[in-house]
Amino acid sequence: MDNLEQPTQTNPIPPENFSEPKKPMNSKIIIISVLVGLVVLVATGYGFYRYSQSAKNVALPPGNEQVSATKTGCSLSGQTTEGKILGGIETKFINLPSDAEKGGEVIARVLNTNPFIVEVLDSKPYPSYVFDGLGIQEGLFVSQSEKDKIQSLKFNDIISGNLYGFTYASVELAFGTAIKDIKKIDGQINYFSGSPNPFANRSGTLIRYTPTTTNSNGFILIFNDRKVFYRDNNNNIFADKQLTEKELEDLLQLFSQTKFNNIASDFSVSRYSPSLSLICNRYQPISLDKNSSDIKPITDKLDSIIDSYRSEATRKLTYNKKYIIKNWEYESIVPLDEANKITFRQENKARLSQMKPSESLKKEVDEFNTYYRYKGKIYSVYFGSCVDGSAGTWGCFGAEELRTEVSGGKHYKTWPQELSVKLKDVSTSGTKIPKDEYLAHKDFYDTLLTWQDNLLFLEGDYLYQRLWVSLE
Repeated sequence: MDNLEQPTQTNPIPPENFSEPKKPMNSKIIIISVLVGLVVLVATGYGFYRYSQSAKNVALPPGNEQVSATKTGCSLSGQTTEGKILGGIETKFINLPSDAEKGGEVIARVLNTNPFIVEVLDSKPYPSYVFDGLGIQEGLFVSQSEKDKIQSLKFNDIISGNLYGFTYASVELAFGTAIKDIKKIDGQINYFSGSPNPFANRSGTLIRYTPTTTNSNGFILIFNDRKVFYRDNNNNIFADKQLTEKELEDLLQLFSQTKFNNIASDFSVSRYSPSLSLICNRYQPISLDKNSSDIKPITDKLDSIIDSYRSEATRKLTYNKKYIIKNWEYESIVPLDEANKITFRQENKARLSQMKPSESLKKEVDEFNTYYRYKGKIYSVYFGSCVDGSAGTWGCFGAEELRTEVSGGKHYKTWPQELSVKLKDVSTSGTKIPKDEYLAHKDFYDTLLTWQDNLLFLEGDYLYQRLWVSLE
């Protein structure tokens, strides 16, 4: 038994009980890994990509509008220009190190001067991931050279400035961003780009709400021009909504009725954590973890707005990959239910090591587009990379049953027959789910709002991976 080697799978999706041998990384591989990491970082803009594909017809404002107060006026909200503040957070001034790198220029709206917080309205170059590069920015460092300028600024001023990136010592080596060369803009604003993303509406954010149910993705923004931007936990984006004047008036009055103005601003609140911000006469962010019961009428109203968008949305079913299932025709060589058993491998090692699979089968297995059916069960198979001389033969072959129960790895379910939407009719670009069909099977379809890589669905002779329902 000491000489009996289990094959190691080389396919992209390894079976549960096998692991690939690890090789030490050389310097070339490390460099490649860094480059891959950069590619992955850019790929995090996927949520914005989905917006750009689904909201191409959204009317975008021109490039020179001013930040403006709402037509209804902020007096309805009861917010004053000054209010209570939780202490402990101040502007982080820094002497920029000599190796700080200029990252670009911004045009921003001043929300608070100490700590210094801005709402970035435009950027040059335009950020590849708008949710990090635009909008409300907490945690900016400020160059020491700008200290006097900061003190002369006030809420709602529009400024331009240059951003610099640098590293600094923290618990670990950290990366920071500092603003320098600040200039107040009076008169017309000449933005860098003429078609802003709706996430960075240039009329300015009026209300920002991140619900307690967020996973750091979900939030809603209501702007001064009454337009609304909503992103849910699954990166579905609604960018074509707008409140009526009456809807906004009613919402602002709830802030007054709940005495929101009396709650202390908490500048330690992250925009990704459960929070509510009113930006009428000042920037007033608060944590929902501490104040949710006091402002429940406001959050209930905002939740109802979100629910209305979701209920009106079109559901679309999409999948990422489709596998064919073939009958296993090599039982005389390796019965799939015996393939990984020690006794079978020990008794048949010599025989199998003398037999090579056909090139067509080897290619089919290596491409990993096929599962195999054997005795009523479904298996993934692979030819591994053995170092005992059996590589490339049936002696270096393995199989893994795809089970119907959750076992910590890949598993499958049969696509419900009662659904009118059949997977064979779903294209890779997605198929709309009729509203009556969705309502009749809402509980099931809602389980697909978040896709699971380890869950496949079986219909006929095909398995479908990463099925999910998106909202449009």
